[in-house]
Amino acid sequence: CNVIWSLHPLLGKWALQDFSPTEVAILRYGSAGLSYFLLSLFFLRKRKAYAIPKTKKDTVLMFLLGFCPFAVSPILQLTGLSLSQSIDNAIVIAMEPLMTVLMVWIFLREGMT
Repeated sequence: CNVIWSLHPLLGKWALQDFSPTEVAILRYGSAGLSYFLLSLFFLRKRKAYAIPKTKKDTVLMFLLGFCPFAVSPILQLTGLSLSQSIDNAIVIAMEPLMTVLMVWIFLREGMT
């Protein structure tokens, strides 16, 4: 899994030779979403697999929570990859967890345990 994940900048650079960043993101996450949906229909028949929002506000929040990290982030990441080298993208990907912890510590005042 780590080998495949670490190949993302290289494979992304190859895909960007033929497609735009938006198209690569749609191909990557659209195929993953479709695969998950089909597998969940096959394997999760007996239990409820999806949370159904109860109010309109919950629906909007659920949409935003799904849209921002899984649509906007990959498009921005692939746009940056198209404008830079693969190694720069790999460094940014490696720094994401550290930056997340740092922002939580600064903005939410949560301690690191």
